[in-house]
Amino acid sequence: MNIKRAFIAIMLMLLLCATITAAESKKDIKDAQKLFEESLLTIKKYYINDVEMSKLFHYAIEGMLNNLDPHSNFLEKKVHEDLLRNSKGTYGGVGMVVTIKNNVLTCVSPIEDSPSYKLGIKAGDQIIKIDGVDTAKLKLQEAVDMLRGKPGTPVKITMYRTSNQEVKEYNVIRDNIKLKSVKWDHYDSVGYIRLSDFKETSESEITKAIKELEKKNVKGYILDLRNNPGGLLDAAIDVSDLFLTKGTKIVSVKGRGEELLDTAYAKKKPLFNNKPIVVLINAGSASASEIVAGALRDTGRGIVVGERSFGKGSVQRVFPLSDGSAVKLTIAKYYTPSEESIHGKGIKPDIPVEQKYYTDEVLRTISDIEEGKYIADYLKDMAARIKSMERTDDSFETIKEGYEKPELNTYAVNPLNVRILENRLKSNGLEADRELIRLMIFKGLSELEMNGDEDHIMDPIMDEQLKHALNAIKAITWEKK
Repeated sequence: MNIKRAFIAIMLMLLLCATITAAESKKDIKDAQKLFEESLLTIKKYYINDVEMSKLFHYAIEGMLNNLDPHSNFLEKKVHEDLLRNSKGTYGGVGMVVTIKNNVLTCVSPIEDSPSYKLGIKAGDQIIKIDGVDTAKLKLQEAVDMLRGKPGTPVKITMYRTSNQEVKEYNVIRDNIKLKSVKWDHYDSVGYIRLSDFKETSESEITKAIKELEKKNVKGYILDLRNNPGGLLDAAIDVSDLFLTKGTKIVSVKGRGEELLDTAYAKKKPLFNNKPIVVLINAGSASASEIVAGALRDTGRGIVVGERSFGKGSVQRVFPLSDGSAVKLTIAKYYTPSEESIHGKGIKPDIPVEQKYYTDEVLRTISDIEEGKYIADYLKDMAARIKSMERTDDSFETIKEGYEKPELNTYAVNPLNVRILENRLKSNGLEADRELIRLMIFKGLSELEMNGDEDHIMDPIMDEQLKHALNAIKAITWEKK
């Protein structure tokens, strides 16, 4: 492309802008055009390296979009093709959704079962370096490209965790990231559904999970959206529609000047309307997750437990361009049924519960305790003692409610019994503080109560937020409408 043709293209573009934006004067447009032409000629004439005109235009487009907001950007042809390919469900990378937050490259959430997830990278962790390159010097898409790659190849990531001001290096081996959507489980009388992202099949997968859980006569449901970075808007609407009465407002979308572009309402009969729902969220819950949480909270259909969500409430649309590249542009924002903007604020939980995270040392000790026969022997002995305290109702075998018989748990973790197990651990060369020992006794009791035949997705003994969600379900009195 020669300079003359380039200027013609620029003039056409600016004339188009002038017709679209009537508020801007012709003089402003002409001055801007002149400034752009002067800059372009200066670069072509004096810059140390000769740069192709097409590249300069791409740089200009990138600059325009990068200065709008962190979610608007220019997608080169290859990047656009990769995006289309990845939307089919798999890609090679570290398994981490990232964005720019407060001008810092930040992990929105690790993708479940990915290398990042298994290494313990958490939502909110800041990415300082990738393979030694300072991320402050990288555009968002450049950082994403560096994190992605052929499965089996390594990448070194330096992270900063704001909660404890710790800097840590991770040597991550890229893998083929499979975007699983739905897992389900049940904790005695409570159905548990884990949704890791929103895709076209999410509604049907959750419907299938609920049908299976209904066979177990569950009394309520937990919808776990923690570390769910979002996905398709239509999928968020469809998932919300499963739980809401027909005609209930789900979300509204507003564009420039808060012009109402669309409002989504529930269209179907809910799968059930007489059972409580708790939605679990954390700082890694974003976008579509926040739409669902906001819809169920604002309509009074469910309560939200956990931490304030990420606050990514803007709508992006990809506009393909003539050469195969594309422009990803923020075009609108989401609003909850109560007209609350999600963007930059997130969803505030009804029941705030800060998740407790355990250090690597504690987790290793827990693993050592679990693998040792002495813990099993101790708990079996404790089970016999507790059972001997009972009258005739064989309640030890049926105390799956966990916290409904606090006297049993109190007996199991009284100071004398904790000291007994502490001494057993020390005699086997293991050091553990009393809080950890109490935790392990609770965990062991929970497994014994379920006769060792339950292998749960999440552990309510280790997972403080899940524990509160289970207790909330039990505490709710739900009136049939």
